[in-house]
Amino acid sequence: MIGLVLRSLRFYWRANAGVLAGTVLASAVLTGALLVGDSVDHSLRTFAMLRLGGVEHALDTRSQYIDESLAARLDDAIDGDITAALHLRGMAIYQGDTPDDRAQINKVAVYGVEEQFWGFGDGDPVVLGEYEAAINLKLATALGVDEGDEIALRVAKPSLMARDSPLSWRDEERSRRARCRVVRVLTDEEMGRFGLTPSQTAPYNAFVNRAFLQEQVEMEGRVNLILAGNGVSTDALDAALSAQWRLEDVGLQMRAHD
Repeated sequence: MIGLVLRSLRFYWRANAGVLAGTVLASAVLTGALLVGDSVDHSLRTFAMLRLGGVEHALDTRSQYIDESLAARLDDAIDGDITAALHLRGMAIYQGDTPDDRAQINKVAVYGVEEQFWGFGDGDPVVLGEYEAAINLKLATALGVDEGDEIALRVAKPSLMARDSPLSWRDEERSRRARCRVVRVLTDEEMGRFGLTPSQTAPYNAFVNRAFLQEQVEMEGRVNLILAGNGVSTDALDAALSAQWRLEDVGLQMRAHD
């Protein structure tokens, strides 16, 4: 029987060699696909964790602004890290020493944050004062700046109505510009890649003092982003929101008519 098998293999060696080569090639393709898929999954997971840092829950109201005291009350009610931020669209401009050195980056995410925000990352806290900014490495590279340089941040000023609405105010100031000194260039691990929008591309991020940004855009005490992390559970957060939320947090008041 063994002799018959050996003679068959020797007689049909060309066909057998083709089958063996096809099997090896198919195995290599499948193995490579599995390895690439595992690598892509790891890369996507890594980028997602860099974007979020230690943030586990986020309340993003976008163009609707709420009272910043809600975050403080939630922080007192829950054992965990909770902070509020003001997120606005803007652009960054670096004048440089000569006109040829001028650089401008549009679609910059400008965040007004407190010191508690940096607890979601792995780096040291960044203390930001008035006219000071921390920018991520991607924005610093695009502008060609380093720590100690000055950049101009132009931020879109929030409006009660959409800019393209027929009833919006045409003479209203649409943006505010301030010159800020770069005090820190942030790596991805230091929340430099922070963002709630799923993307494999790092955003252009600039961080400033929250109270300073609120004052610049005349939105004192208002935020549109509340972040929670470090073991805050969904049930605890829902219960705290139900107990702490008030009409005043969204700018509403209830009055009884006579």
